[in-house]
Amino acid sequence: MADTTPPEVLATASPAVLWPPDHRLVPVRLLLQSHDACSTTVAVRLNEARSGEPDDAPGGGDGRTTGDIAGAALGSDDRELLLRAERAVPGPGRTYTLVYGVADPSGNVRQVSVSIVVPPEQGRK
Repeated sequence: MADTTPPEVLATASPAVLWPPDHRLVPVRLLLQSHDACSTTVAVRLNEARSGEPDDAPGGGDGRTTGDIAGAALGSDDRELLLRAERAVPGPGRTYTLVYGVADPSGNVRQVSVSIVVPPEQGRK
């Protein structure tokens, strides 16, 4: 019987909240748990790393920095990268999104997204 079911995946980021918004690059690590009914191995690929705000938003509220996502090796099993702890002021906060593809040996792929936030104020997500 052919394997037609993608792996089950649970992914979280550590840390999931970047605080304080002091413009520093923070190491973020993806924690991934997967289970496939037909195999004990899966291939993981970072497909996308994006921010809900521009690298250097207009005005000075985000620190006038660039390179807010650093060390992201798209297309590889990259589970560690750097994200900048900043957000535009005023605004709802920044959300980074990491999108991974997890494939079993039969080629079945499950996409999983993980969010990391820089809230507008401490205690809010």
